[in-house]
Amino acid sequence: TMISDIQQSSTESKQTMQMAVQRVASGVELAGQGGEAVKRIEDSAGRVVGVVEDISVALKEQTHANNLVSQQVDRISGSADSNASSARTAAEVTGRMHGLTEQLRTAVGRFHV
Repeated sequence: TMISDIQQSSTESKQTMQMAVQRVASGVELAGQGGEAVKRIEDSAGRVVGVVEDISVALKEQTHANNLVSQQVDRISGSADSNASSARTAAEVTGRMHGLTEQLRTAVGRFHV
């Protein structure tokens, strides 16, 4: 009968619409969860950027400290070179003075009273 066909068709339409509404609600819930996941990812990415910036600053400070140490090492090396040169000069002068002392002894030894 026609009325029962219409009723059955209406019931099927109603069930189809209810299933569609449930699917939409499920999709909305999943979209919300996806949005929350994206927000957590953004927050994590922001924290990572902050840590990378901190590391960059620390590396710059370390580079500056290394440069200062290098400069000090260069100064110490220059002082050591200068000290070595002075020690060589002192050794040469001492050697000459020893030679002059020996010459003076010989000269004084010739004059006996």
